[in-house]
Amino acid sequence: MVISVIILCLKNDRLMTRGCRKFDILLCQANHQLYRKREGIFMKFLLFISVAAYLILTTANAEQRFWVEVMDPAHDPFERSYLIHRHKPEGSDWQALTQFERELPASEHELELNLFYLNDLHNKLVIPDTSQGDTYVFAQMAHRIEKARQQSPDALTLFLSAGDDHTGEVYDELLGTTPDNFVISLAYHAYSQASMTAAVLGNHEFDRGSKILKSKIEQDAGFPLLSANLKRSAVLTQQHYAAAFIGDFAGARVGIIGLTSFEDTKTNLADDPELYITPQLEALQELAPELAPHVDLLIALTHIGYQTDAGTDDRAVARYLAELSVPALVVGGHSHTALYPDEQGQVDDAYIIQEVPIVQAGSWGRYLGELNIRVPVPSKPGRQAQFKANYLHATQMHVTEGNLVDTAFQQQHIAPVLAAFDNVLQEVIATAANDPALNTQNTLEKRYVGEMALANTIADAAAVRLSADIAAVNASGILAGLTPGSEVTFSDWFQVMPYADVIHILELTPKHLQLMIESNAQRLVRQDEVDQFDLTDFVSRGFLHFSNALRYEVSGNKVKNIKVHGKPLSEYPDRHRFKLALGDYIANGNQGWRGDIIGTGLPESVLGYDITQHATDNTGLLMRNEVTQYIREQGVIEVILDKRVVVD
Repeated sequence: MVISVIILCLKNDRLMTRGCRKFDILLCQANHQLYRKREGIFMKFLLFISVAAYLILTTANAEQRFWVEVMDPAHDPFERSYLIHRHKPEGSDWQALTQFERELPASEHELELNLFYLNDLHNKLVIPDTSQGDTYVFAQMAHRIEKARQQSPDALTLFLSAGDDHTGEVYDELLGTTPDNFVISLAYHAYSQASMTAAVLGNHEFDRGSKILKSKIEQDAGFPLLSANLKRSAVLTQQHYAAAFIGDFAGARVGIIGLTSFEDTKTNLADDPELYITPQLEALQELAPELAPHVDLLIALTHIGYQTDAGTDDRAVARYLAELSVPALVVGGHSHTALYPDEQGQVDDAYIIQEVPIVQAGSWGRYLGELNIRVPVPSKPGRQAQFKANYLHATQMHVTEGNLVDTAFQQQHIAPVLAAFDNVLQEVIATAANDPALNTQNTLEKRYVGEMALANTIADAAAVRLSADIAAVNASGILAGLTPGSEVTFSDWFQVMPYADVIHILELTPKHLQLMIESNAQRLVRQDEVDQFDLTDFVSRGFLHFSNALRYEVSGNKVKNIKVHGKPLSEYPDRHRFKLALGDYIANGNQGWRGDIIGTGLPESVLGYDITQHATDNTGLLMRNEVTQYIREQGVIEVILDKRVVVD
């Protein structure tokens, strides 16, 4: 194309000027004046050379969107490894991805690849249980992975995390909440010791801000962190994450692209206001076509969810990858979905999109996934990868020793970190009433279907601590119950409220509050839907529980008899403002609170209320901390069921 434009320019003055305008090349315009003077062949030759050089350089630079950094030393177990970045540092010798060359193997062969995967561990490397015994979650995983490496030394064994490695265990709180008091990232530390291949940045990695995430990566991550759609940050640089990773092993080349949830990642961070996450499919469509020609297998390591939104979830990623001329698969996270193998122990056909399989291993360390693959090398049209077997290895509960656990790994890498906090974890903060309404089964089964005792306690506590008219608590933010009649330790309560939600204050008119309650009622799991869900897992509709000042009834999809402080909502004047305390996860519009499709089994015509239209006051206070302090002061956790919400 460049040569054609130059020839046309030399043949015709008007075409030359048009060509210059089209490419916006000032040099061409200046030299054009010399050409018009008809100063001979030599001048034309100079013009040709200068325009050609400028056009070639400008066009080449415009096409370079990704750059290749050579990792030195190579990331184990690869012979050579590379990081793919969006920006090239000034003065670096990084090569453009479009110009990245590869030495092909002398002959065709097949690579045996054992891929281990986890997602949404949420720092649950150990599940403490003083009554039945702890569960060494990650030490079981480390044992299985190391055993596979030893049994198949000629195969390529990879270990991937699909994100949300933090937020969910008490250790997040105790190991540092700011860069100043940061001690260690237990997850990244353990992953590094287990020779993790790569992890994608999940939305919860940003819960405490970019600066503490930077500390975790710099100090503890001995593996690449990936996110192709993290386009801008004032804190995180190319030293901390990459868009993709490439590894060479025995003549084969594997590529891994990271994708972070665009919808659910906090971007209004106080310590990183420039943080920008672009839509995941947009980033994939930019990078994958450039990366695919250079690899034999392309893995999309995603933290965007399965069946969360038909247009942007893992299925959409798989559909796009299927258009490329290279074998591909999706290793996903975010939706906490266990994509179980079929009866033959292979990827179920339901999770294969046009020959691109999707795998995900639930959440909280319940499973370690294993996918066995045979990859044709080099990749070429017509040679498909064989996905031979897929397993979800269940973690054995209350197991701390024996042939399922790498006890040496536990004692060397995990136990010393946890031992320092035993006294804090075992602090008794209250006593639970002797009522089954507080136990874990009742708590999890009732949180999405109507009123629930612990949710009432939490919402009431937040309203009192914040002096708010109303407080709201997200149902999916309550992850456990209590043992009735027992002492409640700090560790016990952290299992109930593991997430680091920061309280925001909103002011709502009576009309806005009514619209919010009507939207909330649509999110309930109805009795005729109960069999469609595992209520002990996530139902990400964003259903909220409110404090005792707000009461309402739900009949079908309709809301009636809304009262605030005992007074019908309809009797409040339009100028009245209600002070609502709410966690930032929902205040930022997540789980269908952005005015778009709620999803998760609801018809696409059901749109959520847009809570982001309201200005918020960020208190900087953690919901869990305020509730914990309230419980300490009360000394007892009673059962509160007062029919504040009545569902027909």
